[in-house]
Order: sequence, then C-alpha cells, then structure tokens
Amino acid sequence: MKKQQKVRGIPHWGKFRKAAKDIDILSKNVVPIEVQQLTKVTSLLIEKSPKFYVPDIANILTKEDYLFSADEYLNLPFPIIALLSETHLNADENDSAADHVSKIAGHTAPDRERMRETIKRFVGEEGADSWKISLFTQPEKNGPVAVISSVLDPMRGTWVCMPLSARIEKHQLGVYAGTFGGDPATAKILKDMSDEDAQLVLNDFGDDICALMSLSKLLGVHNAKTIKVPVPPKLVKKHHKKNDYGNYDYHVLEIGGEVWDSPYVMGGESGGKRSHLRRGHIRRLENKNVWVRAAYVHGSVEGFVDKDYIIKGGDDDTGKES
Repeated sequence: MKKQQKVRGIPHWGKFRKAAKDIDILSKNVVPIEVQQLTKVTSLLIEKSPKFYVPDIANILTKEDYLFSADEYLNLPFPIIALLSETHLNADENDSAADHVSKIAGHTAPDRERMRETIKRFVGEEGADSWKISLFTQPEKNGPVAVISSVLDPMRGTWVCMPLSARIEKHQLGVYAGTFGGDPATAKILKDMSDEDAQLVLNDFGDDICALMSLSKLLGVHNAKTIKVPVPPKLVKKHHKKNDYGNYDYHVLEIGGEVWDSPYVMGGESGGKRSHLRRGHIRRLENKNVWVRAAYVHGSVEGFVDKDYIIKGGDDDTGKES
C-alpha cells in the first residue's frame, strides 16, 4: 500500500506539465506558421520558466488597487514567469471566453453548442470553473508586460493556447490596461478578424491582468515571501524515464505565516455556511492595504470544512481532496 502524505493545498506540478505537453501537441497541428511558432514557444516557456500560483482575490481588490502613482510601477519577480490562476467559463452562448477557447481548441459550431450544454448540465447556468496559465514577460524594469494566455478546455480536459498575445502597459492616469501585442502571429490573426471580435478577444485577457495584479498586491504585503514547491524526487525520476526534463517546481506565497497554495475563499458569517477557518487576506483601509489575520468563522450549518488534501505516495501529479 502506498504511503499517504497529508499536505495543505493542491500540488500544481501536473497542471504545468500537462499544459506544456498539450500545447506542444497543439503546435504541430495549427496554421499559419506564425501561430505555430507562437504556440511552440508557449509550450517551451511554460516548461522552462519560473512558475507561480496565485489564488483569485479579484473580489477583494478595489478600483483603487488598479491605480499606480507616478513613481509606482508593476514589475515581475523575474523577467519571465508562468502564472497559474483560477478562471471561469460561462455557459452563456454570448460569453467570449468559452467561445474563443472552443474555437482555438478546434471545436465546430455543434461542438461549441455541446460544450455549453455539457457545462449547463453539470454545473448549471452559472458556468464552469477552470484553470489558466498566463505567460508574462518584462524585458525592462518598469516597462510594458507582454502576456500569452492558455486555458484548460473543460469539455475535453486539454490545454489550449490563445494564438495571439497582449501587451499590458501603464497609461497616463496610472491605470494598467491591455492592448494587442506586435508579434507576427497576433498581426496575422487580427488581419482576418473584425474589430468587434478583436475587442472580445482582448477582453479575454482581463483574467490574466487580474491574476497579475493579485500577485503584485500580495507580493507588496508586509511579511510576504515566496516559497518554492519542488517536484518530489520520485516524480522527477518518473519524468526522466519519459525523457521529460522540464522544470515543474513552482512558487507560492507565504503571508503572515500562511501558505497560499490553494484557492482563496471569502469567509463570512452568513447563513448556510459550515464553520471554517477563514484564511488571512488583504483589506483596503483608507489609502493603504492592511493584512487581516486568519480567523475561525462559526457557521450556521452543522459540520466543519477541512481544506487539507491527500497526496498518494508522492507519485501522482494531482491531489485529491479529503
């Protein structure tokens, strides 16, 4: 019987590894050549770049958190990073994210309709949660940040890459906003796209920008530091047997003694919730961010929510919630 190790959070080695593999396969089947090259580079960078995971805290960021003073800039912890975050795809037929992921994955119109119906059947009208890996590059300090976005297709369970890039830069009013990148693949795609569709695609990078803002704000909290989560030695040996020498270690944040390695859930004492430990979080107070320590929240429903996870034997790529 394999030894079971109890850890907090879900190890994300498998997500990075599968994304690199799926996108590499995708790169061999896409045209034109410009898009093929961009997709191949995306696969390589996910495999080789420093990796981070940040929980979705967009619901506790205010409009002011997206503003920067004249001498304040958004800077990456490394010149290039792969950032894993949660995302959400709506079942609504007008939702741009679900539709564009579906098109990029090669779904036909009937496929896309089945995708929406599948999402509705399993999770209802509210849509489906999924994962996103954003590749950010920033050659110069205080300079613009380029982003390539990849999303886990919830219908087929494979990762797909947006076949174009965006550019995030600071505007005069102190707001960081996105425009399209100037690489050959992006230029090629935009040439055959209407202005309306182009705006929808650009909107899809909103989650990437939010994830980067979340990382920036968390890194700026007092007592925040990064911790590397290494791939277990057994998994390294297993990957090497398959000639997979990618670096799938990733970084998580430790803030106030808490390790942020699992999805962030807003706490509260409203009815219908079980008692749970509410993790520490940022709170906006007047003109500064303050850190609110973890607390026990007494719920109105019997039972207690435990967020530990079981990793079997160190050989598995994913964790199972206990």
